[in-house]
Amino acid sequence: MNMNNRRRKSKLDEMIGGIDLDWVVEELYGTMPAEVIQQIQDSKNSDDMYGFHFGLGMGVRNHYGLWDSESPLHKWFHKNLGVVHADDMSGIILEALWHRAKNLQYDPSERIMEYTEHWAKYGLNLDQTPIEESNDKN
Repeated sequence: MNMNNRRRKSKLDEMIGGIDLDWVVEELYGTMPAEVIQQIQDSKNSDDMYGFHFGLGMGVRNHYGLWDSESPLHKWFHKNLGVVHADDMSGIILEALWHRAKNLQYDPSERIMEYTEHWAKYGLNLDQTPIEESNDKN
């Protein structure tokens, strides 16, 4: 058996019913150093969160098992938002975190549309399934 492909189970696996975007944002916000929160609060717009992709974003992807389709948070994103790519999930989480730091409401629909358009360029739906070509060849 290849142990490299096995994700270590965590307390998250026991809480699957309570895990959602709000939960993960509040958990992150409550554990982040004050300097990082201040850096986010000082940023001009949510696109500034791209600078966190390889640091905080990677930590989020790894800690919450976003690359593992069986992890509770991955399942939530797939079921509720149709998102299955870990980078897309962490991007939504980081953007939601920016809104939380600014005390603003967050609606991921605009970002999801951007991801949908991105994946369509590669012939894929947001859930990474191939886009079916129409049988109507008019």
